[in-house]
Amino acid sequence: MNDPLVSIIMPVKESELLVAGAIRCVQKQTREDWELIIVDGHSSDGTLYQISLYQSNDPRIKLITQPGKGIADARNAGVVEARGKFVSFLDSDDRWEPNKLCCAVNNGPFNCHDMYVIDWSGIFQSGYIKAPKKHYTQMDILWENPAACSSVTVERELLNAAGEFRGEGCEDWDMWIRVAGFTDLLSIHEPLGQYRNSLGSLSSDLEKMDRDRIAVIDRVAGELSLEPKFVKKLKKRHYEKMVRMYFGQRNWNGTEDAFDNASKHGIASLGAWARALVAIAKWGTA
Repeated sequence: MNDPLVSIIMPVKESELLVAGAIRCVQKQTREDWELIIVDGHSSDGTLYQISLYQSNDPRIKLITQPGKGIADARNAGVVEARGKFVSFLDSDDRWEPNKLCCAVNNGPFNCHDMYVIDWSGIFQSGYIKAPKKHYTQMDILWENPAACSSVTVERELLNAAGEFRGEGCEDWDMWIRVAGFTDLLSIHEPLGQYRNSLGSLSSDLEKMDRDRIAVIDRVAGELSLEPKFVKKLKKRHYEKMVRMYFGQRNWNGTEDAFDNASKHGIASLGAWARALVAIAKWGTA
């Protein structure tokens, strides 16, 4: 059997209600020269049963079990097993349009695309994840991650050169920064997938996101020997983003703390000041 052109890596855990839809969107791709590597983190629900229903009829679907392992380890295990020239990543709660793989393999060694935002039931929400620029350098990606993980396709050789996924949060951002040390990220300005904005996702845990993003900045700053002034700008930008996110969740204490951290790294923006003043007023009357 010839090697596939694209290896798709999908970590799953307790994904009984979602994994079948993710598998079907892969099977509907206009390109058929793919393999789907599903890495299960010891699911105790019906996830494995759902996978078996499709695996029994499609030899392109492979299953790896990794009890006790996290998301970074799952993606690393998938990369080790991958045989394709390209590797695409798909989370079990996200979905692709049928022409996703065809577009991805024709747009260079490292690319991403726009993603519609859907809610838990699959209904379209306002807005979508869009990378405004066409090309992103390593410094661009360090400044702002433009790519949802399920939108990225990258040549396997580049992943191997960049090293393993690290950490248990923002591990994809950390990886894209390192891959971009070899080649720019190309953004395909077409919505080729749907990103599920679910309450149970890791991104909904703002405190964890805060810690994970700072950990990536500190780690990469050392590896790239970044100037301290630039690192301070990165952290100020990060904390101002956290101000907006905490404010959006009406977490007044979190908003105030993020503003204080932003102010330690430079003069906070007017928007951050305005949100902080509202948060202080709300927090004082809570």
